[in-house]
Amino acid sequence: MSPPPGSSSWRSEFRRLHWLLPAVPSEELRHHEQEVTHADISSDGALLATCGNDCCVLVYRTASPRDPVFHADLSFLGWRSADRCYFSPSVSSSSSLLMVSGTKAADIMAAVRGEIVVFSVSDDFQICARS
Repeated sequence: MSPPPGSSSWRSEFRRLHWLLPAVPSEELRHHEQEVTHADISSDGALLATCGNDCCVLVYRTASPRDPVFHADLSFLGWRSADRCYFSPSVSSSSSLLMVSGTKAADIMAAVRGEIVVFSVSDDFQICARS
């Protein structure tokens, strides 16, 4: 596998990413009540999704991330935590989907189970699939 365009080697690419990119926080997102477990950026870079141990998924506009444009508490599905969130790899964030995987709450004797929920970004984040 060759290094990305503009890099002479993987070593120089690592150096660029690790040492040359700014590491100063520009925003602090404070809308989760517990630990954030995962974050993803839409393919066009317009949206940022986060999910966490509070069973919540939040979506922010990257241009102004102070307040989320979408917030869902998935504990109503019997979830214990929201573990991962991924945008579909579409060209535009307005036509993409957001998949969130979580862990269902279980009693001591039951096996832990997972579940996936898919939200439609273009339909105001309506749930369009659940498995």
